[in-house]
Amino acid sequence: MRFTESIRITCPRERVFAYTQDYGQRLVWDTFLREAVLMDGATQAGPGVKAWCVSWHGLGMETEYVSFQPSLATPAQTGRLSACPPGSGRTGAEPPPSGFHHRHRGMGSMRTNTELWTAAGFGVLAGMRSMTAPAVLTRELSRKPTRALKRALPGLTSKKVSQRLGLLALGELVGDKNPKAPPRTALPVLSGRILSGAVTAAAVSRKRKGARIGFALVGAATAIASSYFFVGFRRLLTQRLRVPNVAAGLIEDGLALALGSRLTQALR
Repeated sequence: MRFTESIRITCPRERVFAYTQDYGQRLVWDTFLREAVLMDGATQAGPGVKAWCVSWHGLGMETEYVSFQPSLATPAQTGRLSACPPGSGRTGAEPPPSGFHHRHRGMGSMRTNTELWTAAGFGVLAGMRSMTAPAVLTRELSRKPTRALKRALPGLTSKKVSQRLGLLALGELVGDKNPKAPPRTALPVLSGRILSGAVTAAAVSRKRKGARIGFALVGAATAIASSYFFVGFRRLLTQRLRVPNVAAGLIEDGLALALGSRLTQALR
């Protein structure tokens, strides 16, 4: 998939050029990335300088400036995609892909697909443990939020909110083992799980409002499916396999925490 986008900026070209190539400001305006650094001790961009950029879901790219002229709109660069950071075992000997001259080419479609699966994963987690889903999300988003992320998701990037949701999630894990706890498919309880799945799934999308609504619907739908699935799963363990309710709950807790760990990795 190839795509282009353009905007009109009423500012001298040299000033725009200097701002976009200042890696101290890169994460302020480039919402694709969670990491952007110059390599090999370089302090500013220029011919022969290499840069390392990583998307929010771990897709990294090493690029090298082959020209650097402030009178032009953008510098010319070549680069290669990678799933691992610099210094982690890559040989660096392979040549850049033919015709590959822009760091974001093809990243949009991969990012969207990854976000969609992550959104669905949060819906599944909400169906398992309604408070664990937002607790996992806020714990990761509050670690080192960028300015853009703070503006987009002010509540979910707060460390205080993360701590409170963590306590609520812990309380839910304990309460789940109570035999008198209402079934998760009861309308009030199910509604909370649907809301949890919708909110966490919508927060995964970094795109415009329409995309977030779609992700919210995905999260809500998977939360419903997950709720009914894990009701059947618990009945299988307790009624057919004769596993004690507490042990069955702990098994589900383990699955929920494992899923939460994978979703945390997907957000990075």
